[in-house]
Parts: sequence; C-alpha cells; structure tokens
Amino acid sequence: MFEVVSNVSEYHKFVPYCTHSFVNQVDSNQLPSKGGLQVGFKEFNEQFVCRIQCRNDGKGQPKCVEAESLSDNLFDHLRMKWLIFDDEKRKNSSKMILDLDYKFSNPLYNSVSSLFSSKITEIMIKAFSQRAAELRKQRNL
Repeated sequence: MFEVVSNVSEYHKFVPYCTHSFVNQVDSNQLPSKGGLQVGFKEFNEQFVCRIQCRNDGKGQPKCVEAESLSDNLFDHLRMKWLIFDDEKRKNSSKMILDLDYKFSNPLYNSVSSLFSSKITEIMIKAFSQRAAELRKQRNL
C-alpha cells in the first residue's frame, strides 16, 4: 500500500476525477517531496501542488505519506495523511487510515464539495485499495 500511496505520479490512472498527476521533486530516497494533481469534475478543472513527506522507517512504526497544499489560490488549506500499518495476522495485508482536512478558498467549491464530502475518504480508500489489488494481480501473473 505504501508503494501505491507514495507513487503520486500514477494517481491519474486510478484516483476518481484526477486527470493528471506529477512529481516535481524527490527526496534522498527517491520518494516524492513535491508534486500535484489536476482534478476535473463537470465544469470544474483545477491544478494544485503539495509538499509531500513519505516515511517508511520499518521500525515498528506505520508507514506514512503526508501532503499539504502549497497552492493558496485553490485551497484555504488541504492536509492529507495516510497511515499504513502492516497486518501481522495476514500476510500481504495492511490497515490504512486516511485523515483528510480541506477547505476551498472559493465558497462555490465548498458548497459543491459539501454535497459529497462525507464520501470522499471512503472513495479515496476504495480507489487505492483497488489499485493495490490490481498491481498485486499483475505481479502474480
């Protein structure tokens, strides 16, 4: 799961409404440290850039991917934090927690997003879980 979540440049292949994804900078471990997304929904089409921090210490700590928007024209704030715990009882399984906190700068965007905000985290976790299952299946073929 850490591989899927930290691979920001591939988000456009599976994240709903993501039409383009990119990485502008990587850290010393070649993990993204700055990147972004272009998202589109009906007549809305926006791009934003985030500072990204990926941690995969492997010392009994959960793996973590955090992103915070650097684009102040779209968001008042956007913070996303994925915690990924290995499931010790089931091989090749993990537990994920997604903490997503955002507010658009544009009141209209806030109104539109409020219509489905309770489902966003659920939709995101489902998309990432399905992507992990697809990649696992491809590797086993």
